[in-house]
Amino acid sequence: MHWSLNILLAIFILVLQHFLSTRNKAFWGGILPVGYVILLIYLLLSGKMDVGSRDFWFIAILGTTILLGGWISVRESLEKKRKQELDKMTSHDLK
Repeated sequence: MHWSLNILLAIFILVLQHFLSTRNKAFWGGILPVGYVILLIYLLLSGKMDVGSRDFWFIAILGTTILLGGWISVRESLEKKRKQELDKMTSHDLK
């Protein structure tokens, strides 16, 4: 693929990951990381990637870290925001 298509695909995947991570159910954000690992296993078992290759491990670790890191950070920020809203509602109830 052309490099610009690769960049657009990566941006789309990151935006989709952020969107799925902001849903009420936390498991939606786990779809892409799990799918990514399944894709890597498929590529490995089909012989399209070599497990001894440093490129494979670099891609596997970096991609998984980015997807899981984004999921975790968004979930933590949502929980913090919900706690702030709950604290604000509690303080209004006490007045």
